[in-house]
Amino acid sequence: EGVKKNYSKAKRYYSKACDLNDKSGCYMLGFLYQYGSGRLEQNYSNAKKYYRRACDLNVTKGCISYNELKEKGY
Repeated sequence: EGVKKNYSKAKRYYSKACDLNDKSGCYMLGFLYQYGSGRLEQNYSNAKKYYRRACDLNVTKGCISYNELKEKGY
């Protein structure tokens, strides 16, 4: 029931949104990379990159997530 989850499509849309400086898109892209949602592999380096971009766009959660990954050595 409901809409079927498509993480590949979500990644594509979040990436486009982030390219257009959409702060939520950058944060969600970081989230997808951090947790490896669906068939997307976990990639902490990319997660940190997009969380940093979200932080630069004034997303507090992006700053927190970026710093947490940095403190863990990623």
